[in-house]
Amino acid sequence: MDRKELLSWARYIVVPLVVMLFIRLFIVSPILVDGDSMQPTFNDGDVVIIAKRADVKRFDAIVFLHASADYLFIKRVVGMPGDTLMMRDDVLYINDVAYDEPYVFEAPFMTHQTADFTLQTIANVSVIPSGHYIVLGDYRLKSRDSRHFGLVRAEDVEGVVKWRVLHDWTAF
Repeated sequence: MDRKELLSWARYIVVPLVVMLFIRLFIVSPILVDGDSMQPTFNDGDVVIIAKRADVKRFDAIVFLHASADYLFIKRVVGMPGDTLMMRDDVLYINDVAYDEPYVFEAPFMTHQTADFTLQTIANVSVIPSGHYIVLGDYRLKSRDSRHFGLVRAEDVEGVVKWRVLHDWTAF
């Protein structure tokens, strides 16, 4: 094989690999869901695709790396910069407006335990500062979220979940 033919082959291998790497690093990336904290929306073993450059909106599911751990979290954004949050009788109030949360998993055995189940004072924040979010899991009784580790910094967000591509890939 001469040099010209070798370069030709390299172009067909290296260029697609560079393009794929660029897409994964800067545009979209697959993430494996690990744990039950986002049930019923996402289950342990699901594979989701995150958009790396998407704007975070209220109630989006996001993937982030929090300083309290060395692994990625997937949670739902309930508090945006400038918001005030309160939970009363398991109803979420954002800026004094009650919100229905149809995505929240309520196990058959669950009782309304406002002190344990719901948002209390998260990191002693009265108004969410600029560049931060408050996140909660959809399965509140099994979720480690802002109730435990406080605010999530915007710069720690890896991306916004856009698609679930595989449901429990371990079943294959």
